[in-house]
Amino acid sequence: MREIQNIAGMQVIRMADNPLKCEAIQQRSGPSGPLIKVGQRVVANGNFAKPAGAVGTVQEIILPFSLGRTSDILEVKFDDDKETTSMKFKDLRDVPIGSISALL
Repeated sequence: MREIQNIAGMQVIRMADNPLKCEAIQQRSGPSGPLIKVGQRVVANGNFAKPAGAVGTVQEIILPFSLGRTSDILEVKFDDDKETTSMKFKDLRDVPIGSISALL
């Protein structure tokens, strides 16, 4: 059964097969806010690790505050890289606004 959980001001839908990973995450609790899901294409803003405009795909979303991570929770595979890069919401630009409840 999929359900929305509130963790540290974020809303998450956990993966059924791995409770430490998420299918989707919304940055703010509430009806809408920045929303990212596994498989989504994202663009770096140039503030961390990647130049502005670098495009990649979200490979994993780590559950906030698990594995010692607080905010580097997005594992993104950029198009020209072999490895993923740990990112935060604030490292990305043009993150769509949405409602996580619409994914259920």
